[in-house]
Amino acid sequence: MVAYQSLAFRIQNASPEALNRLEAIERSLAGIAEQAGLHVVNSVSHEFSPQGISTALLLRESHIAMHTWPEKRSGYITLTTCRPISDGLIASIEHFIQSTFGAADVRGKAVVF
Repeated sequence: MVAYQSLAFRIQNASPEALNRLEAIERSLAGIAEQAGLHVVNSVSHEFSPQGISTALLLRESHIAMHTWPEKRSGYITLTTCRPISDGLIASIEHFIQSTFGAADVRGKAVVF
């Protein structure tokens, strides 16, 4: 039986503007959680100067976080949950991230414990 699963998504060649909009990042992370059937409890964010954002959403089932580097056109999302996420849903989340952030390349990896 799966105790928990961690997913990591590397985002490259994305829109610098999309990677530096706090509200859009928070909505995107909440959208990923919703797609996975997870429930947001709270959120915290930090905007760096002159650019870059770190955001984390606390979930009933664990957490999801994103860190962005607009100057490098890159970002990183991690999702850890006690609920297993199927390969099909992981692919759907990759596509959602790619379209949301205008990324040329999104790669996800899963670790199951």
